Amino acid sequence: MSADKCIEYIKARLHNSLNPKGAKNQKFEEALTEEGPAREAIEEFCGGGNKRLLVATLGRGDVPEVTNELPETFRRKLIYFLKPPEIDPNNKLDISDLRNKVLCAELTDNLLENLKGLMNEIVCPLVRTPKNREGWPSVSTKEVMLHLDKYMSSLHVAVGQSAGRTLLPPPVPQAYDENIPEAERVHHLQSVVIEWSQLISDITSKTPEMLHEKGNPTPLEEIKFWKEKAADLENVQKQLQSEQTQGVIKILSEKKSPYIKDFKELETKVGTSIAEARENLQFLKALEKYFKEISNCMEFDETPLLFPPLLHLMILVWKTSKTYNTKKRLLNLMQEVSNLVIEKASAHCAGQEIWKHVENEDTKEAKKLLQQAVDICKKLKVSFAEYQKIASQELPENGEAWDVDANDVFIRLNTFIERCKDVDEFLSVHLCFDKLQPGRIVFGSSKGLELTEHLEKVYAKFTKSAKEFQDVKYDVIDIDADEFDDDFFAFRMKIRQLERTLGAMLIDGYEDITTILARYDLLEAFGDIIQRPLIKDALEKKQHTLLKEYRDELISVQARFLEERDNPCLDVNKSPLAGVLQWCKGLMGRIEVAENSIDRYTMDTKNGDLAKEVVQLHETVIKMMKDFMNEKIEAWKGEVKGSSQTKLDLPLLTREEDTRKLNVNFDPSLVRLLQEVRYMHLLHLDVPDYAEVIYEQHEKYREFTGKLELVKNMYNEMITTLHPVEYPLIAEEVKNMDGLLEDGIASINWNSDVAREFIDKNLKKTTEIYQRVTLMHDNFKKIMDKLESFALVPLFERKAKTITAYAQGELLKTIATEKDKGRLIDLDGKQREFAKLLASTCKSLEVDKGSDIWKNYLIYVEESIEKYLAKNIVVSTQALLDQFDEKKLAKGEVMPLVTVKLELEGKEVELNALSDEKKVDPDDIDAKDIFKIVLDWAKDFFHVGSVMKKFSDGKDYLDRLKDNKTEIELFLDKKRGTIKTSVDQQMKTLQAVLDRTQASTSQLRKQFEDFEALWATSLEDEFQSFMELLEQKKEKWMKANEGKSMSPMTESEIELKEFEKKIVKYRKFRTEVESMDSPVEIGWLKINCDPIKNTLEEWVTKRINNFTSYLFNEVTFKLNTVEMQMIEVNKGLKEVSPDSPNVSQELKDVLGYIQTVRTREKEVKNMFEPMRATVKLLTKYGRPFSEEENKSLTDAPQKWEATCKKVDKVSESIQKLQTAEVEKIKARVREYFDTVLSVRRDFQNQDAFNFGAGIEAAYKSMEEQYNKLNEVENRIDNLTAEELLFECENKSASYKKKVELCRHENKNLKIIWDFASLVHWMFTEWEKTLWNDIDAEKLGEECKKLQKQFRKYKKQCGQYKAYLGLDDKIKNMMVILPLISDLHSESMKDRHWDRLMKETKKHFVMGPKFCLKDMIDLDLHKFQDTVGDIV
Repeated sequence: MSADKCIEYIKARLHNSLNPKGAKNQKFEEALTEEGPAREAIEEFCGGGNKRLLVATLGRGDVPEVTNELPETFRRKLIYFLKPPEIDPNNKLDISDLRNKVLCAELTDNLLENLKGLMNEIVCPLVRTPKNREGWPSVSTKEVMLHLDKYMSSLHVAVGQSAGRTLLPPPVPQAYDENIPEAERVHHLQSVVIEWSQLISDITSKTPEMLHEKGNPTPLEEIKFWKEKAADLENVQKQLQSEQTQGVIKILSEKKSPYIKDFKELETKVGTSIAEARENLQFLKALEKYFKEISNCMEFDETPLLFPPLLHLMILVWKTSKTYNTKKRLLNLMQEVSNLVIEKASAHCAGQEIWKHVENEDTKEAKKLLQQAVDICKKLKVSFAEYQKIASQELPENGEAWDVDANDVFIRLNTFIERCKDVDEFLSVHLCFDKLQPGRIVFGSSKGLELTEHLEKVYAKFTKSAKEFQDVKYDVIDIDADEFDDDFFAFRMKIRQLERTLGAMLIDGYEDITTILARYDLLEAFGDIIQRPLIKDALEKKQHTLLKEYRDELISVQARFLEERDNPCLDVNKSPLAGVLQWCKGLMGRIEVAENSIDRYTMDTKNGDLAKEVVQLHETVIKMMKDFMNEKIEAWKGEVKGSSQTKLDLPLLTREEDTRKLNVNFDPSLVRLLQEVRYMHLLHLDVPDYAEVIYEQHEKYREFTGKLELVKNMYNEMITTLHPVEYPLIAEEVKNMDGLLEDGIASINWNSDVAREFIDKNLKKTTEIYQRVTLMHDNFKKIMDKLESFALVPLFERKAKTITAYAQGELLKTIATEKDKGRLIDLDGKQREFAKLLASTCKSLEVDKGSDIWKNYLIYVEESIEKYLAKNIVVSTQALLDQFDEKKLAKGEVMPLVTVKLELEGKEVELNALSDEKKVDPDDIDAKDIFKIVLDWAKDFFHVGSVMKKFSDGKDYLDRLKDNKTEIELFLDKKRGTIKTSVDQQMKTLQAVLDRTQASTSQLRKQFEDFEALWATSLEDEFQSFMELLEQKKEKWMKANEGKSMSPMTESEIELKEFEKKIVKYRKFRTEVESMDSPVEIGWLKINCDPIKNTLEEWVTKRINNFTSYLFNEVTFKLNTVEMQMIEVNKGLKEVSPDSPNVSQELKDVLGYIQTVRTREKEVKNMFEPMRATVKLLTKYGRPFSEEENKSLTDAPQKWEATCKKVDKVSESIQKLQTAEVEKIKARVREYFDTVLSVRRDFQNQDAFNFGAGIEAAYKSMEEQYNKLNEVENRIDNLTAEELLFECENKSASYKKKVELCRHENKNLKIIWDFASLVHWMFTEWEKTLWNDIDAEKLGEECKKLQKQFRKYKKQCGQYKAYLGLDDKIKNMMVILPLISDLHSESMKDRHWDRLMKETKKHFVMGPKFCLKDMIDLDLHKFQDTVGDIV
């Protein structure tokens, strides 16, 4: 509670100190109330979290930030709580300590302001109060006050400096104290003037060059410098003009102080400096626009556009300014502009950006960024040089101000450019070495593998070196990072070593390769890296060798040409002439490839004799090939001159007689001619006129042949692919199409004028029919494809791991019926798609939906659909059967499918498929039967037949699928191949697998059923049988020992032996149960035996505990009983004094304890040894006693012996008192006998004996007698106890017989009056019966039953008057009821009723409310004869 109060106190304090919006700031309240860092910090501070400090300040959004550590910086006011040393931070904080001992204070973000306020408001008033300085020596007081005042002056100056202002310190108060000597006062004033002079001198001597000492300033920082300097100087000027300052000057002037002259010069200098700062600020403001544009320019490449206007404006400033137009100012400003450009360039090509491009394999883009940065820096230098020339012309009087050395101006810019070049060099090296990535270059020949592996190592070393350079901690573009030079030098050295290695590798690879083209490929693969100086030097010696090899290559090509020219190897797709020309072109291309490489890699040896020889040989070989090509062309021209034109007079089409297929009749020689001419055009060769004439029509022939090929293909495809049920749908259309095609087969040739019209007409007609057929086939194929894809995906899936049957069932339901994704939902959607496709087919073919040909087609489609539905069932069932594959299960290729529990259901061992998440009736047998569940999964696969409906009659496929025995081919896998099966066969196979598994599980169940003894009988029955057996064992022992009494130890041994047998038996059961495996995998079933094992172990534990608990409780009960008796006896046994005022009661108490001990003395002594044997047995079988209980058992015999001795001793000491008390007891017994006799007499006179007393009085009387008898009986018991206690004659016991007699009679009376209450209630209910509703015979039967039941008590109660009275009441009713039956006679008239009233002397009215009670009130039992006469 105290911690909560502390938290509330702190929250209230923070709310008052920090909350800027009062109670309305909900975020502030939530941060302190809800769980979070703030709340946690407060609770640790208050709750003993070893935190001595609590700090709070306002963060963003006015939300409090509370921590247990002082922050390095803070923007607003801060409040803190600090525990003093006397408060232990590990203990919870008390509210009184929080209020009285914990320091709570506030800080602002300016600590010097805080300090100044503390000094002014607390320290100075305390020190300056005379009362607080009482007893101080005067010298000490003076010194302390002087130091305090000087400290306050220094603090005043420091506060100003922290805010960027110069504050002149005030004179110390001693300078105006008249009690101090004048010389000393003047000294104080002079000291403050000296300090003022120093401060003013410091500010006036500030220049923008000083900014370079703190970093690399930009022009914007110089503008800020002049602005702050002007404001500071103006502030100083105001302070100099203040009354206090002028007073000091006046006093020192009067005293002719030597410091006044210098100080006044400083005053003048302040004014001059203000004017200078204002003017410089004014001119720089004009340039500020361009500085900001450079700083904020979004596109770095646009920055150079700002240089000319900026420099031009600077010249104008130098023309007009009087203070800023110096060489020093120009040098500083341009250095600042350079810094600004460097800053932008560094951001543009920052090292992080460079490395990002390198990582993304975009090194060229990184180089581009660097080049842009360098170009813009150079443009600044160029622009400045140009405007230097302009300034020399436009500033004739001050031109030398712009005559500065560019190296001095751009010292940092030049360094930046050099840095960019260094980084660019790194990128160039990176680009070169990137081509060495593993896999890009593979050396061939004998050393290929070795060189390739070595190359990979070189690349790895380069990658490592490059990575080390890239991973430096600084930005490589930052020119202030001096470590760059050392790192880059180290990188260069590593690269030089790698280049030497690469040069040597290239030479080895070059020499190991045997063909010139392979050598060219090797050099080409290395790319630009071979231009690296060290590598280039290594390869220079191989140029002459390259020329020789090229010469050899020319000779080789020439030899091959001469050898193969008469029978070259031609491309099969080329015509003869085109093939020959292509072969020659290939050889020429081989030479040209080599020639290009020679030109590139042998530039340094072109003027040698070998080079000239190679050129001449090249020209000879090329000329030889060209002559051969011309010769072949001339030969071809002679061949095709006469035969081509006659081929064009052939008919367009031909038909095969046997198959009725069409063929396009365009001669192959014409095709070759067109190909040759086309190739000759490509080679720019002359073509004969007759060939050119035919070729000019090549587009027409290409068009004709193309269209006719379409017609042929469509027609042939239709007549060969139509199914017998499909052909009738378009038979008429095919007949019309044949009629149109006949002219093209008989008469129309390639030169006919009507050829185009014929082709277009047939193409249109054929296309139209083909599109219909294609649509029909496509729609049918779409249906079959969708069904095929559906059929191949089983409706059965499983998780990789073994799951419960319920989870697997839910998975299958999800697969089948999940919204928008379920397979059956998908199939239902396909049904609608199929209907649309068939409707589209019907509409396209223009067929009557009611026609027989269309119905036959639908039946054909449905048969195909049924096949795929059956296939899906087979696939799904096979997927399920695959989970039961014993070989796969044995190898672990599949996990068992489902897990079930083996449980004890009632008294039967059963498999239970119910899982914890399954919310079904636990008594549902089918829900537990895993084999039925699996079979139901397979049956659910048939639902595809109920989802899909037939298009011909709307019925489903379900019945047909159930009886489907169609053989289906199913590919299982590469190992098992393809099987042929059916739906019926698959279901039989599944059932057989389930039967085998069920048989196997029966064996497992049998193992557990062997433990049936554990649950077959209840614990109580077993223990009762055991105890009976134990008694039989004891009786058998007695008979064997001829009736000899059994000692407690012997009895214990017999009992413990039998108990141990039971315990050992069940412990053996437990061992056997624990050793049984769980889970057990039987094929596809993973059986969790833990439930039944746990149940059996529980039964074993219960059985064992049933016996051990009995023994344990017996021992503890006996031991505790003896312990409690000993404690009670030892506490109560004491000497009884004859003089005690309560001697009689004390004597009774002591004798009671003595009697207790003596009664159990022998029994207790004999019980300890059996108890120890029992403890030993229990300890042996895991039911040990505690150390305390064992000690109690060990000490108990000695304690009992000591108690018995104490009893004997006390008994002797009270012998005389006991004798005297016995006489008193005898007198009390005799006196109470008269009381007992009186109670007996009163009992016999009670109202309950008289039936006329009534039920209520009788019950009251019996209750009073019952209570009185209890009192008497208790008194007799007390007297008997006293007699037994004092060991005198027991006479009071005989009194109890009279009490027992009274109790017996009272019980009999209770029986009579309980029956009387029943009779009274029944008769009262009968009396309410109206006259016409009375069934006298039925009531008479009820009355007989009452009389018969009541007379059962006649033997024990018949002598009582109450019994006789109740018996008379019942008899009277039995007399009245027959009379009432007689009076119900229809012969009864009014005169008869009048006579009855006269005889009974009672009047009544036979109205609607006349009931049985009215008749009973007549006392008809007294007028039985009279009623008989009347009736």
